[in-house]
Amino acid sequence: MGRLGSLHENAVLLQENMSQIHLRYDIGLGPVEDPANSQLLIQVQENSLHSIVADAEGQPLHFQSIQLVKDPEGENPLVEWFSAKKEWMQQWKKVTIVHWAPEATLVPAALWREEDAGELLDLQFGDLFKGIVMADHVPVEEAYTVYRVSKHHRKAVESSGGNLHQCHLFTPWLSYIQRQPKADAGNLYLYFESGQFALAVWKDQLQYIAIIEYNVPEDVSYYLLKACGQAGLSQQEVVLQVDGWIDTGSSLYQELRKYFIHVNTGRLPEGMELNGEALKDTPVHFFTPLIQMMSCVS
Repeated sequence: MGRLGSLHENAVLLQENMSQIHLRYDIGLGPVEDPANSQLLIQVQENSLHSIVADAEGQPLHFQSIQLVKDPEGENPLVEWFSAKKEWMQQWKKVTIVHWAPEATLVPAALWREEDAGELLDLQFGDLFKGIVMADHVPVEEAYTVYRVSKHHRKAVESSGGNLHQCHLFTPWLSYIQRQPKADAGNLYLYFESGQFALAVWKDQLQYIAIIEYNVPEDVSYYLLKACGQAGLSQQEVVLQVDGWIDTGSSLYQELRKYFIHVNTGRLPEGMELNGEALKDTPVHFFTPLIQMMSCVS
């Protein structure tokens, strides 16, 4: 289990034995020789898992992305994956679970009361989704991220056992955003997933943050233009940083270029290099969010 080859073989074995789990990417960047001194971060969604393994210095060693397909007659694939990975997950020095949960909001620390968390989410998102309410402290914003995950989502993560650190996407992502140079005209930070994107609007300070669903590229430009109008940002001057599952040749990316002049994909931290031969033609910005979050939880 200690070396990268074993990690890859284990991933493929899981894919073959679990019809609901499909491997999208499995990229080894270097040998994972000592898991006990390496870190694992997994971003968990209802329909996918993205993971990164890094050494003690934060250098990425392995990326993996798995698509989960729900079967009404079978076990939930999220529960199935975590149950099968129980022993594997207990070998790492540190394991961080990052929840991609759309029902999430920031609450200033001065107004935070744990007993009010569920009611706050109900007021903003409605009360049809009966999930489990969780919360993280966000030191860089002197606030709390309050969010809701489904019961099977929480059950899946906890079924793996071990000493896990759990947080919402907003918590490490905001730590990363705080450290970045800012444009005088303001910044839009976008992290794309399939059918959803996370948006953070920055002008002198954080103005807005949310996870938003979309169906067509025009939905995304609509939300961005609306956010710029509300924050007083010029679409000709604001700087967009685009990360995650978006192809620069796609209609979605071209839709962004139609309305905004300064559109950049995410870059690696200064001094970090990845094995280009291992990545082949895979864009680095597919994985920069995982690298960004790992740098903030290490």
